Amino acid sequence: PCSIKDDMDQVYAAFNKCDVVVLATPTYFWTLSGQLKCTIDRLFAVMEASPDRKIPQKDCILMVSAGGTIRDEDIHWYDTLVQNLQWNSIGKVLAHNCLKAGAVKDKAEFTQAEKMGKDL
Repeated sequence: PCSIKDDMDQVYAAFNKCDVVVLATPTYFWTLSGQLKCTIDRLFAVMEASPDRKIPQKDCILMVSAGGTIRDEDIHWYDTLVQNLQWNSIGKVLAHNCLKAGAVKDKAEFTQAEKMGKDL
């Protein structure tokens, strides 16, 4: 649906078919990754293609890992996104202090994420 022809066409197709959107990202410089933000911004084309100018309702999960702490602003961004798109948040996994590769495997958040996946 976007005038820019790139790999995002595959994302649009998957997005239109999926029941659950999992927004998974590390934090970079104390905020969600630019890659995630750009992908969400590009969903504007889905809205533009819809006769009622709406993005399809989806269930949604937020998964964030951070070397330090995860800021309230990131949670607020997600909550605002979910509210404005009329999506249904079915969970958040927030893994703090995961600076080293594999550090999340020793945390309760890893088990939480695994359980969420199985429950889908």
